[in-house]
Amino acid sequence: MDNRIDFENLNQEVVEITVILDGNGIPTTTTKFATTALDRARGAEVIYVENLTNRGTFPTTAPFISFEPISTNLYKLNHITGLQSSDKWRILVKLIGN
Repeated sequence: MDNRIDFENLNQEVVEITVILDGNGIPTTTTKFATTALDRARGAEVIYVENLTNRGTFPTTAPFISFEPISTNLYKLNHITGLQSSDKWRILVKLIGN
């Protein structure tokens, strides 16, 4: 053992979300995501985004998401900043547990 902490030892999980946003950064359809490893997500960090509509379009600022719990291990995406509207985005989010 090398006494290092790796990703598997931390209370976090990476989830993939595909979404289209309106002009205010709100998903055009209800967008849900689930966790399998966390009891409860306390925060999130966007670690990767990809524009699936136009590969030449990139985020305008560092993306940030807001979300709310719907039930145990199920969450609703409320808002994303930093991404252009009307394009389809693939987002990888690191969820951080308590």
